[in-house]
Amino acid sequence: MTSLFSSNNQVKYLNIIYNDEVYTGNIENLFDNKEFNSLSVCTFVSSIKYFFNKVNDFDKIELLLGIEDGENAQKFLFDPNYTSSFFSNLDKKTLTKILNNDVSIRFTSTGTTIHSKIYILKNLKTNNTRVIFGSANFSTKAFGGDRQFEELVVYDSLYNSKIVDIFLQRYEDIKKHTNDFIPDIIRKKAKDEEKIIILNAEDSLDILQDRLKNAQIGVVLPEDLSKNIESTKKVIVNQEENLKKELKSIEQTKTVIEIVTKATKGITTFITPAQFIKNKEQLITKVLKPQTIIKEFKDSRMNLVYSPLENHFYIKSEESEYNTLEQFTKECDKTIIKEKLELLDKFINVYTKYTMNKEEATKKRIFEAILYAFTSPCIWKIRENIMWQQGRDESKSAVPLFMLIAGQSQSGKTHLLKFISQIMGNLGNYYHFSKSSKLSSMSEINPQTIYNFFEEENLMPIFIDEIIKDYFSSNSSSTSSYMGEGFIKKLTNAKDGKYPCMIASSNTDFSANSQVMRRIYYIQLNNPFDVSKKSEMDDIFTTLLHDFGNDLYRDFLFKLEQKLNSGYEIDTNDILKPSREVFKEYFKILDMPIPSYFSEERIDDYYIRGQQMWRDLYDMKYDGFKEDKKTNTILLNDEIVFGIKLNSNGTKKELLQYLPIGVLVEDKGIVKLNHKNFFDFIKQNSRNLGFFQKIFS
Repeated sequence: MTSLFSSNNQVKYLNIIYNDEVYTGNIENLFDNKEFNSLSVCTFVSSIKYFFNKVNDFDKIELLLGIEDGENAQKFLFDPNYTSSFFSNLDKKTLTKILNNDVSIRFTSTGTTIHSKIYILKNLKTNNTRVIFGSANFSTKAFGGDRQFEELVVYDSLYNSKIVDIFLQRYEDIKKHTNDFIPDIIRKKAKDEEKIIILNAEDSLDILQDRLKNAQIGVVLPEDLSKNIESTKKVIVNQEENLKKELKSIEQTKTVIEIVTKATKGITTFITPAQFIKNKEQLITKVLKPQTIIKEFKDSRMNLVYSPLENHFYIKSEESEYNTLEQFTKECDKTIIKEKLELLDKFINVYTKYTMNKEEATKKRIFEAILYAFTSPCIWKIRENIMWQQGRDESKSAVPLFMLIAGQSQSGKTHLLKFISQIMGNLGNYYHFSKSSKLSSMSEINPQTIYNFFEEENLMPIFIDEIIKDYFSSNSSSTSSYMGEGFIKKLTNAKDGKYPCMIASSNTDFSANSQVMRRIYYIQLNNPFDVSKKSEMDDIFTTLLHDFGNDLYRDFLFKLEQKLNSGYEIDTNDILKPSREVFKEYFKILDMPIPSYFSEERIDDYYIRGQQMWRDLYDMKYDGFKEDKKTNTILLNDEIVFGIKLNSNGTKKELLQYLPIGVLVEDKGIVKLNHKNFFDFIKQNSRNLGFFQKIFS
């Protein structure tokens, strides 16, 4: 049977009564798709995609979707983008069942809230029925024993047909107050287009108009609005603008409170007038500046926006009188694509032809950086798809919003940054990082401006040259609200909607802890260019930039958006997999061999770098690693290992940051490592064989 829940078999927080007895068996057995072939569910689910992933083995499925409040009701009724997003994320099996009327999705339409949780399993041949009711929604949080107390009562018709009949009738009573979520236009398009459903603006408005005519919900609208779709659109736009203003006001109020108050021993008071004067600059920077900074600072990036109604990327021209949109994504002729791939190959080969060492691995890193950059305008969509798949908002944190290209001087970081920017249509523009609140030129960018860019829907990545390492690791500075570990975590974990990514270069002295690094796509270039060949290399680089254009990227993005809109399952271990497949299709269609620098998996240079550094430390300073048989740990001698006195910072701190989660046991005063996890990390056996060899080998 398909696994329904990510839980262990021991029921702790979920209390189940099955046919009047306490149930201690496997939860999944209650949802047995071998005994029952029909499932009807009345519940609130956070992800419909997740729901169908778990119940797809039932022949017939019906979902009555509970809606918690009026806002969500409005989303289901008035947001055609939600409909488009939902159907583009369905798997082929579920879609086929929808077309065959074996899957039904319905949502509340009376303005009343559905909080009931009823699960009905039925054998359509024998008519045996099982009803499950209680407090648990269909979610891993409810069923998985996640420190959340829940109750479920289960009855089989062969045991208590009276109770079963009562809840069958109850389910039908609730169903009367629901509407079909699947529009006829979706069914028609799915039949015509098989799997890929792409709704254009006209389709979406037809869906919206149909719902306005037929739905009766608690959102009161003047009668004429249901007949006039354009008027309704204006109402929605006004609501959106008001919400944006309200959210901005709330955020500003929160910031002001944090600045002008202080808490001492649980008691909150206002700061003194003298302290207020000291904090005045902070108020100006954090409260007033965000409102005006975009007006003061001209964004030199190409304005790349995405329309969910059309499922295409567009260039927004602010120079135009009417702020017009030009479609950016489009298919290109095969001969042009082949020509551009050959130019791309020439560029990548520069990184061995004109460098001091002929390391083939460098070319892999160059291609990987290009691949992430090409994918970056879709990162928001990839994060959204993962949430649909897994049913957990926090799952998006596995997809980094940042790529960092670190390298030695003369390793070609800036050339790579400029090249990527150019072939994506951004005219090679990139910014120089400045920590100052006052920018001296339009080519500079500071943390506050970066923050504002993340609040915009321009999806062209933010290219930055030579960003300081403190941007990702500082915990205290005048700009700490817009940079540092806390900022990176918050942005990666909480960001939703549409937003760009940041692609930056840095020196090799960059370091950050594992919590930050898992939120960064890190590429390291260690192969410097031969300065004696610089002139020749610069000429080739200039020629390539001149000849390349953005045709390849426009075609690539067109194909990638189609994949992501067709329900592509994202692998969190390799978020670039759909992009790799686009390039594989290029090589196959054009009868070109897959180049040696094409990687089949994610390149994690930070992990590799840390691995090598700690492997060298262990080999060269073995005497400083004291292995403890009793605790299965390794105690480090700071003076031997790091060449410093106890409790000193600097090198020690940076080296510890390279250790992945699970290796570091203690770092307060003394440093202790987990024995097994450390040697797994450095991929080397302990020199101290015997006891540890017996345990860990």
